[in-house]
Amino acid sequence: KIMLMWCLIFLGTGLLTLLGWVMMPDKVAHFSLTDKAMAIITGVMEGVAGGAMMAMISTAMLPEAFHGAGILSGLLFVSGFLVSVAIEGCGIFLSCHVSRHLVSQAESC
Repeated sequence: KIMLMWCLIFLGTGLLTLLGWVMMPDKVAHFSLTDKAMAIITGVMEGVAGGAMMAMISTAMLPEAFHGAGILSGLLFVSGFLVSVAIEGCGIFLSCHVSRHLVSQAESC
């Protein structure tokens, strides 16, 4: 039953990813209306997907983890989530920093 649930989620995620790839335009001018709409839609889709994953993990996996790890399972779950958010934030910061550095090097040439 659990394997079927995860396989369906795996297939559904792949199909929705394919649908998003087909629907989103490839080349869009920066700061255009389409670019802003894509940023909003992407943020909403990531938020819904993240919320769905957390809901599924907390209902399907945390009870099982509680049997093995006890009360620490909730703390470990939240800690893992915070680490993933921190890694995402570092990636965004570094990508902005690197792109600014490359632009400043190109302007000096």
